Amino acid sequence: MNLLIIFFFCQLSPADWRSYTLKCQPDVVFALSDTPFTDPPYSQKRLTRSIARSVAWLTFLLRPVSASECSSESSTTLSLNASESMADDSFCGPAAVSSVRLPAILLHMAGGACIPARREFSASLLEPLSGPQADALKPFQTLDEGVTGYTFDLKPLRQALEAAERKETGKDTAGVLPPNNTNGTVSEVLGSEPSFLPVHTTSITPLMQTSLAKLPREKLRLVNSTEGPHEILKYITEVGVDVFDAGWAQRAASNGVGLDFEFPVRRERAEGEPKREIGHDLYDPKYAMDFGTIADTFRGGYNATNRDDPRPVCLCAACSPRTPEHQICHGVDTLEFTHPDRTDDRTQIQRQLPPYTRAYIYHLLHTHEMSAHALLVMHNLAVLDRFFEGVRGVIGSLSAEESIETEAFDGKWNEKVDRFLNTYDETWAVFERARKSWREVDLARGKGRLAREKEKE
Repeated sequence: MNLLIIFFFCQLSPADWRSYTLKCQPDVVFALSDTPFTDPPYSQKRLTRSIARSVAWLTFLLRPVSASECSSESSTTLSLNASESMADDSFCGPAAVSSVRLPAILLHMAGGACIPARREFSASLLEPLSGPQADALKPFQTLDEGVTGYTFDLKPLRQALEAAERKETGKDTAGVLPPNNTNGTVSEVLGSEPSFLPVHTTSITPLMQTSLAKLPREKLRLVNSTEGPHEILKYITEVGVDVFDAGWAQRAASNGVGLDFEFPVRRERAEGEPKREIGHDLYDPKYAMDFGTIADTFRGGYNATNRDDPRPVCLCAACSPRTPEHQICHGVDTLEFTHPDRTDDRTQIQRQLPPYTRAYIYHLLHTHEMSAHALLVMHNLAVLDRFFEGVRGVIGSLSAEESIETEAFDGKWNEKVDRFLNTYDETWAVFERARKSWREVDLARGKGRLAREKEKE
């Protein structure tokens, strides 16, 4: 099944956004939200205006498709005045609505880092509609009835919490969120013991819980800008989040890190054994002659018949490459030119190829080849996909044994999570080393290279 989601990273009006939505007919659309992007902290007046705008924009997006919007000619020329468009009560008939429809709507939960503001925004979604607003949004009785799911963007929340902390302590903690910290570890900057979570995660959790406290549990919950599997497990456990983005895994690949972790953990670390890192810095010279697969947790598909190897197979194109299903021709070469006796449709038998090794990716990284990052992105996304597959499997198996609302379910789930936290390193040291290595390799070329090397010597 193909899923169409539209994003626009530009300034536009609510009417434009609705117009684009009706024209593109996506499966999912994010409702516009007034998120302040000036330097935090924000005044009560600014937060109140943010909530009011977000509610108004959601209301405008939810209104039924009007007769003027049913025609393709007018769907791209909506009035830029939202209040004027809201007054149009000539709605489409059933036949027209079947061709022009509103998609599933995901709503960003407004309120910033202020718990009362977040509580007020959630309450506004559940208030019964009345007056002209109720007439305009029929058959919805509340705004929440038109919403498919709720989303949280962690970046502005972290910025707001950082600003509040700077104001309170006078200590600048900006730029220390793993894995984006380039000025020392979190413990060095904050003067505290390392945490298995990015900075301020423990403060974000109650904000999310406040927003969702009175809202339906069965609706989708999506979080953007997480920073790793430890944080993901916390939000699943304490907030019940369903969907996460994979931006951090792609950034890890850009820095030359190949991920290597699993959930549930099959082999817990022995007593006295150091925690395993969740990835490998493939810029490290120790991998220059390492001909193993990217991850220790998984094996390549080439030796899938080796029954002595209990590790699961990583199905990414880096660990389990295969020959193409159809013959690829370039330039003057064609199937008829190379194989004039063949009459088929270029279909050929697919063969499993040996996996790309750490040594090969090390070489690609140090020669600035784009294919290194392409291979690592495919691998990291496959590892993350396997991680979520494991999460779903554990929840499914536990829910078959216990009710998901019982303490027994929570205890068994927490046991799996604790085992992961006790097995995998929480300090993100591998990402810090990788960023440093990437910087050194990046500077080892171009203008000024000889001068930099001389200074280094």
